[in-house]
Amino acid sequence: MTNHKPVRTSYKPGQSGNPKGRPKAEWTFSGLLKAVGEEIEQKSGKKFKDLVTRRLWVDAVNGSLGAQKEIMNRIEGMPAQTNLIGNADDRKFEIEVTESKSNNIDEQ
Repeated sequence: MTNHKPVRTSYKPGQSGNPKGRPKAEWTFSGLLKAVGEEIEQKSGKKFKDLVTRRLWVDAVNGSLGAQKEIMNRIEGMPAQTNLIGNADDRKFEIEVTESKSNNIDEQ
């Protein structure tokens, strides 16, 4: 086995191997949805996002539980979820699950 020494083209200490960062995606699904939502539907002359919002409300008023839950979750936020966990001694404790923007617990 040979002793591998860094070549002169190696990065210097403190120098990034990718100074420009990850290239931006040409499109994202959420970006595409937002763009289409801004388009005008030909029959009504209204934006697609307005029509979808109105349809959601109409469905909720007509008894669609899914539409009602969607509206409440969007307006009020998802309710906190509490789980009771017991053991053999019948001691219980609660765990509350809340939403976090970070997957890293140290950043919260």
